[in-house]
Amino acid sequence: MLIVNNLSLINKKDLRVLVKDFSFTLNQNDKVGLIGEEGNGKSSFLLALVDKEKASEYLEIEGEINIKNEKIGYLPQMLDEAKLNLSMNEYLNELIDYSSVDYSVISNL
Repeated sequence: MLIVNNLSLINKKDLRVLVKDFSFTLNQNDKVGLIGEEGNGKSSFLLALVDKEKASEYLEIEGEINIKNEKIGYLPQMLDEAKLNLSMNEYLNELIDYSSVDYSVISNL
């Protein structure tokens, strides 16, 4: 379950309000679409949900974000400069601990 109460996001650079007093709850099996014009804060909003500390580098974040027993995946729009020169195999090898992979489960899938 994801619960957001009175979330406000303000861009520190230009003091533009991206989200103001936004509240919602997502329950298991809920589906949501996020629509908006380019540059209006969709990615910033998602980053604030999954990595508040990193988003705080360029956003003022007010309100409450509660993630209960959930895993949220987030793919940034741009990779770090050091990762851009890696092959896909090199990149995945940095992320995945293959010693913990159960290949019989993957095979069955």
